[in-house]
Amino acid sequence: MLVQITYNLGPLQMPMFPGDIINGVELDQFAIANVAVVAYTGAQFGPTDINRSGAAAVSDTLPTADDLIKSMIGSVNLISPPANSLYGILPNQAVALAWPANVMPLMPGSSFRRTIYNNNTGLLTLAVPANAGISLVGTTTIATVLWREYLVKILNSSPAVTLSCTTSTNTLLTNVDTTLINNVTPGMSVYGAGIAAATKVAAVNRDTGTITLDTATTATANNVGVTFTPTVTVRGLRSGTV
Repeated sequence: MLVQITYNLGPLQMPMFPGDIINGVELDQFAIANVAVVAYTGAQFGPTDINRSGAAAVSDTLPTADDLIKSMIGSVNLISPPANSLYGILPNQAVALAWPANVMPLMPGSSFRRTIYNNNTGLLTLAVPANAGISLVGTTTIATVLWREYLVKILNSSPAVTLSCTTSTNTLLTNVDTTLINNVTPGMSVYGAGIAAATKVAAVNRDTGTITLDTATTATANNVGVTFTPTVTVRGLRSGTV
């Protein structure tokens, strides 16, 4: 389908025409000069590109999926404004639903691109924190005085939550708290004792308090703390000279 971008001009919705320029509101590169390993925060990696310098060969870590997503739209999917708002302790439902973080969720499949510039004297290798819902795909290294572009794809944007569950060496988690289960959505990454690597949520039954996984668990146990996180992939793409 061929589409044309539109924009709002006061009360009018106008189409873009040849010669119009999109206002990208892009930020300058975020400069990180550190001789040791750096764990990037969501606030560093989410809004802008990174210019890394000050080290020889080093392996930096990307932010957790939860931190990355929250840095982009604030308190994702919360049905109330932040605690420091002017609305008081607990606003009514109408005010809560009007809060921007509730009406602007990141839809599954949302994506953006980020570039990391390696101005170190040696190879820059990227890594991801363990059990954090974020994974690296493709090339994960950047040679000295080169940049690499990364495609960041959001497969699930629900905030991280930990629930008590029962595992039974199949794909079903049972005895899940029926109030907290509302925070779990299909596509979330799953971590905990007896949970196989790379497991995702396949389905949620809020009436029966059960969660179906896409991979069978590896142990049987009661009251297991299982963590559910957003799911993000970061794919290394093209590279060039700084």
